[in-house]
Amino acid sequence: MITYLISLLFVVIPSENVFNEINLEDIRKAQDFHELTHINEKCKVYSFNMVIVPIARNVDVIEAINSSDKLNERSLLELAKVKVGDVIYLEQIKSVADCHLYQGSDYKNYILKITAE
Repeated sequence: MITYLISLLFVVIPSENVFNEINLEDIRKAQDFHELTHINEKCKVYSFNMVIVPIARNVDVIEAINSSDKLNERSLLELAKVKVGDVIYLEQIKSVADCHLYQGSDYKNYILKITAE
């Protein structure tokens, strides 16, 4: 009988956060991930989560899961409601392996603060 020892190694790869400001007018025009982050469109994004944290404390945090680089209907609806001071997190970005050529790392999260028009 042959016995194999299998060891599992879990490696945590830290995310790098990219902080940007984006004005309300640009948010309202955005239709996809690239328009929000301004990374090269050659970086194919397969999915990402968008979390909106409203500046108003009595409003719930909103999460929308996008299954392509295009903003889905819910994301577009929620972006139409954002206000100056709100913060948008773009997380769990799944993209092609060579995106690091365009954005520097495959493990970036984008944090966007909404500014005045």
